[in-house]
Amino acid sequence: MTSDLSIKELSQLVPWAKYPSNELVFFDLETTGFDEKDLITEIGAVRLKRGAESLERFSVLFTVDRPIPQEVVEITGITDQLLKEQGQPFYIAFAKFKEFVRDSDLFAYNVRFDRKFIVSLTKKYNITFSNYMGDSMLVCRKAFNLKGRKLSDLAEHLGINYEGAHRADVDSEIGLRCFIAALNELEQMGD
Repeated sequence: MTSDLSIKELSQLVPWAKYPSNELVFFDLETTGFDEKDLITEIGAVRLKRGAESLERFSVLFTVDRPIPQEVVEITGITDQLLKEQGQPFYIAFAKFKEFVRDSDLFAYNVRFDRKFIVSLTKKYNITFSNYMGDSMLVCRKAFNLKGRKLSDLAEHLGINYEGAHRADVDSEIGLRCFIAALNELEQMGD
């Protein structure tokens, strides 16, 4: 389905009339765990512009004040050493993310997860962030009648390559491809 399509072909599937900005910005986080007390280790994002031949990509690693749990390292490949060498403090890394996304509407797969970290940390650091954040998981569930929450299950269902997943920039592109497949499916259903 959308995994074999070039970015230009993918762009042609988007019902652009619903997105007057003529762009879709999809993002994803990697974290130290699942609770609000956990921290963001990486934000990745991709921007698809109408008619574009390539995606604009963004990725930044964050410094954290605690060791990365081994199960998270095994899933993401993000290690304490990697964050020590390449991570940036939250207020610097998040400022770079804000610069990339500007005032764009944002989409994420299961955005409730991502939003809780962003809200918690922007509040902690007194950073204003008011971008709309839409949940593509709801659109995908409606289009494909899926019950599960995992992006990997959806990608497998759609035949989208999930290699390199669990890094925020890769998951952003996978999420975008799933979202566009769902939008296209709903459009064909007349919804």
